[in-house]
Amino acid sequence: MSDHGAAASGGSRRGLMPAFEFNLRTSVQSGQVAVGKFNGRHPSLACATPGGKVFLHSPHEPAAAVAPASSGEDGAEAPATTAPHVRFLNVNRQVTAVATGYMPVRRAGEAAAEASEPVPGDASASRDLLFVGTASSCLAYDVQSNADVFVADATDGAAALVVDRLPGISPADDAATGGAAPAVVAGGNCSLQAFDETGSEAAWLVTSDQVSAMATGRGLGGGAVDASSRDLLVASEDMELRAFRGDNVVMEATETAAVTGLSALAPGSFAYSLSNGTVGVYRGGQRLWRVKARGNATACLAFDLDADGDPEVLSGWASGKVEARRSDNGALVYRERAAAGSAGVAGLVSSDYRMGGSDDQAVVVGADGTVRGFLPVEAEAAAAAAGGGSLMDEKGADDKALDDLQAQKRVAELRLRSLKASVQAIKTGAISSGAIPAGAAVGVVARVVGRPRGGLPDPAAPRPRLELLVRCSARVQLRCAVALSLDAAVFDGESCVAVPLRGADAAAAAAQRLVGTDHDEAALANGALCIAATPPRNAALSLRVKAVAGARATADRFLSFDIPVTLPEFAGWRRMREDEEAKAVLPEGGVAFALKDRPERVAMWLNRSFLASEGPFEVSPDTGACRAVFVGVQPSAETPSTAAHNGLVLVVEASPQPAGGTAVRLRCDSMAETADVLQSLAASMGVEELVPRMAFPAEMRSIKGLLVAVQEANTVRLRLSADLADGANRVKSLVVRAEDARMRGDIVGMRGAYARLMTVNGELAGEHAKRAANHEALMGALRRINTAVQTAARLRLGPARAQLVADCRAALKTNNMAGMLSALQGAA
Repeated sequence: MSDHGAAASGGSRRGLMPAFEFNLRTSVQSGQVAVGKFNGRHPSLACATPGGKVFLHSPHEPAAAVAPASSGEDGAEAPATTAPHVRFLNVNRQVTAVATGYMPVRRAGEAAAEASEPVPGDASASRDLLFVGTASSCLAYDVQSNADVFVADATDGAAALVVDRLPGISPADDAATGGAAPAVVAGGNCSLQAFDETGSEAAWLVTSDQVSAMATGRGLGGGAVDASSRDLLVASEDMELRAFRGDNVVMEATETAAVTGLSALAPGSFAYSLSNGTVGVYRGGQRLWRVKARGNATACLAFDLDADGDPEVLSGWASGKVEARRSDNGALVYRERAAAGSAGVAGLVSSDYRMGGSDDQAVVVGADGTVRGFLPVEAEAAAAAAGGGSLMDEKGADDKALDDLQAQKRVAELRLRSLKASVQAIKTGAISSGAIPAGAAVGVVARVVGRPRGGLPDPAAPRPRLELLVRCSARVQLRCAVALSLDAAVFDGESCVAVPLRGADAAAAAAQRLVGTDHDEAALANGALCIAATPPRNAALSLRVKAVAGARATADRFLSFDIPVTLPEFAGWRRMREDEEAKAVLPEGGVAFALKDRPERVAMWLNRSFLASEGPFEVSPDTGACRAVFVGVQPSAETPSTAAHNGLVLVVEASPQPAGGTAVRLRCDSMAETADVLQSLAASMGVEELVPRMAFPAEMRSIKGLLVAVQEANTVRLRLSADLADGANRVKSLVVRAEDARMRGDIVGMRGAYARLMTVNGELAGEHAKRAANHEALMGALRRINTAVQTAARLRLGPARAQLVADCRAALKTNNMAGMLSALQGAA
């Protein structure tokens, strides 16, 4: 490791100062990089490499102290290496995650040694352990003692690992503090497993998809930030972000791509990076800012670049560059275009890797094994940055203000030139074909279309879909409209463009749109544009529509309109008319519960959360009740109601009770959609505890089939394992026979033994393929079951939610199908 910090400290440099650079001479898997103090004093770098190995680099330890490491899976020793301070940990399985962290491990004879040689600093932060995740296990390894601490079974895999004290998830501490003990949380296939210091399962939580990244910190989910509480932030491959405070979900958000990196900033905020090149920051549970660039962002790190106490957001990219942005507004303050070479950034970590005793370094690990360390900016550059300058160049605040004024001047000159040309054309009588009348305006209306004619159920009618209708005023024609998604993947990508059709194409398109529906033909006149939108989930969405309009189709001058559009939480649902509602086929499943508020509050919530295309939602003056029937997206399972209407049917009913309060009934065949509606209504009413009566016959039949499939897969797995063990014994016996025949000179017997050995080997290969297929089927069924457990938990509020997850986990571990169904159904 070469140290360049002293050479670079002589001058004033704005940006990260290079501190060291070396090459591990091995490739590194993306996102699987960690740094820890395995002996309590010296930092070491841990990186996962292809082939089931973990690379350990300990530059400050004596070469004699670096012993070959062995695996916790099978005990196989690592190959010897001639490079000092380097060792490999053989796992012999595909490594999916690497993490380091402190866990109080005590073995016989270690207490006296630690007492005689105390660790400098905080005694509670003694040496770290190395945690390695695979597709089926979580290994805790003591690097200093070269021994396994525990190997825990992670049935859903360990795609991401974090180590922290998490109240409500970690086991209770036996110390006098009464706080939470350290625990390692493994994020896998729709689930989170927490393990204590012995490898026993301390908690089990569910999430919506395969976990892609995790982080911990104070107040990451928003709300009041307690000094003793820490939130667990989980990102999954379905682009969802969730913050767990204990076993409760306190924040949910949907992004536009899979999350590749998470890092906690100041209390209450965190940074994230996406696979589509987006980097941003959440604060208080809400997105503060985000920027998008070309390329793939592979990692992010909170690092105090300018020593002002407010960490910046460092992002690593697949191109090898590293960027630094301010955490408050996302302004770019530094860029290193080749920080990790052309192979891309595999990970970003922060540590005092040089052991200088002062500032930490930002350690950039490349996918090709290149490791570069950077120091924070010098004091002079930090002072310039605090005065408004940028770390990317030598310009100060005055130069930056002058550049802004010059840009505004150029825009004003272009506008003045255009106005002069228009005035001159009017004076000479040669009015341009692009003259736009005064008062031109463009508006956007969100609506759900696809209603059958006459209000009768029609399975052949177009399925309801959400559209943005872009309309313009008279004597103005639209040339194009672009809708940008600011919150989630509403479009196929992040934007959608609509242009007007001409001639026969326009007539054919209008005819197709009006077949079997009650479309208003006048709404499509005057060159209006329709942009189809697909909300990925039931959540309020912010869109931005940019429209270009001219006086006529051949105009050469246009006006640009920027229109913000906010869609309500359940914008993808169309309300049925009274004649259609009277003939509707209602769903079989649903939930029922009671509220203390009046039905008018439910009507107010409906007006805020749905599109009032058929007028506002009101309470009937005769009965005092409120009722609305909606049709929306098509679910995966067919039911009588969805088959009749070619869409999912939702019924919301609220009626007053004689003793006071409101009886609410939500009828829908989809448990997930019902859970979204219940959560929104409960949040609007301020309900904190709720256990509704529920019944979902179609969903329960599907879950029962999944449980049967899991039982069958487990039975087949046990039989295949027994056959595989028998085949392995036959291989051993044939190898011994062949060797005996060779030593006796029995060539015929040796050839016969090897021929039988080849046959058995082919059988074993076939059995392995069967086991792989069985494992994939089992993981798929467990994934769907975990999703069902999470959905059923969202139908409850308060302690009942955590109790449901615990009951389902206990039933799943004991393969109790009846207990699982009983827990999911709850009170009848």
